[in-house]
Amino acid sequence: MNKLLRMKNQVQKYAWGTPDYIANLLQINKTNKEPWAELWLGSHPKASSILTDLNLSLDKAIAQYPEQLLGKTCATLFEQKLPYLLKILSAQKPLSIQAHPNLEQAKSGFAKENKQNIALTDFMRNYQDANHKPELLCALTEFHAMCGFRPALEIIEIIKQMEIDPLLMSFHKFADNPNVVNFKLVFTEILDSKMEKKQQLLAMVVRNLHLIQSDFIRNWIVKMLDFYPNDIGAIMPLFLNTFTLNPGEAIFLKAGVLHAYLEGTGVEIMANSDNVLRGGLTSKNIDVAELVSILNWEMEEPEIQASGNDQEIREYQVPVPEFSLRKINLTKELTLPNSKPAILIVIEGKVVVECDNEKQNLKQGESLFVTGEAREIQLTGTALIFVASVNN
Repeated sequence: MNKLLRMKNQVQKYAWGTPDYIANLLQINKTNKEPWAELWLGSHPKASSILTDLNLSLDKAIAQYPEQLLGKTCATLFEQKLPYLLKILSAQKPLSIQAHPNLEQAKSGFAKENKQNIALTDFMRNYQDANHKPELLCALTEFHAMCGFRPALEIIEIIKQMEIDPLLMSFHKFADNPNVVNFKLVFTEILDSKMEKKQQLLAMVVRNLHLIQSDFIRNWIVKMLDFYPNDIGAIMPLFLNTFTLNPGEAIFLKAGVLHAYLEGTGVEIMANSDNVLRGGLTSKNIDVAELVSILNWEMEEPEIQASGNDQEIREYQVPVPEFSLRKINLTKELTLPNSKPAILIVIEGKVVVECDNEKQNLKQGESLFVTGEAREIQLTGTALIFVASVNN
């Protein structure tokens, strides 16, 4: 079996996607305005990539040839499955406010819903699989996001600034003793309120927007209300860290961190899962009790990983074994050691990829699956490349 296998990848056409970025990346002449939100590169059964050289979907190919494709070590460690999913994500409006379960929560939730005979396609279904979904997002364009709860004193100051504290019964307890337990009371009260109270909160925030000192927060609340009128998720910038990533900067999201990608395009890599629990900015199911049960309630600023400027290889730090991500600014011949299954995608330029006696010429938008049996690959050309692999 060849060690360099060309891939054909599937596009997900969610309503929040952009009409042009992914089409332009793939060099497809797309004349309509249909939103293309994500390009999936991996073996997730919902939208597995195709290995065109084998004429097989990647998930089925791995099932047939686990050790040849994954390598013996990876096949053993990850139970003959590719443990990560790589995406190009392109958003022109905010995604839902969401969090992902840890491994124990995912296994428990998936088994529970299976026992209840809730179909995977059921609107009320929370868990699509038994895996956790830590993830890393690296910006390709200026990328706006919300991630994790603001520090406690910052939240208290903003709530007072907006004069919404009279509407929150549990706020004064949190203000007097700003710990995680008391903040959980405030936040759960907001999400679990009756529609009438949510509308009161929204109306008060809109009326007092001029009081908030941050133009960035104010502008995003206005945008969210334009996209999702009457959705309580629109006030989440008051509680969540709201920031911008510049191209090449990245952020890692561990399990349970509440977040929402707001606008922009990036490379996203995650454990091979599609488990999402939502809290707002969506027409999909919101299960407040389940979301609250899996949330990480730490209140701190997010850690943004720098772009590395123009350094040849930038490897982003992730504390999980399932995946790693490298950004390569290729300007000269480069050799990459390899002993793990990798996916390589060209974002800009052209590259020749060689391994043993194999050679593949790739241009913008094209991708390769590099088997775990490949010991090293040589790259030649001028290109911006991302390489996903296993992190163990």
